[in-house]
Amino acid sequence: MKWFHLNNTHAPLILAGLNNTFGVFFMTQFIRSSVPTEVIESMRIDGCSERPFSPES
Repeated sequence: MKWFHLNNTHAPLILAGLNNTFGVFFMTQFIRSSVPTEVIESMRIDGCSERPFSPES
């Protein structure tokens, strides 16, 4: 952060938190758009839980 002249500020702490937040958001968007609904329906038929993989939530 010294290169960005952000020494002795709270900005590096905020930027580090945003990095994780945007990563989760983009990963969720990717899963929602890339996993076909047929795969989700077959998971339901096979009895898989939707909690670990939940694109609808």
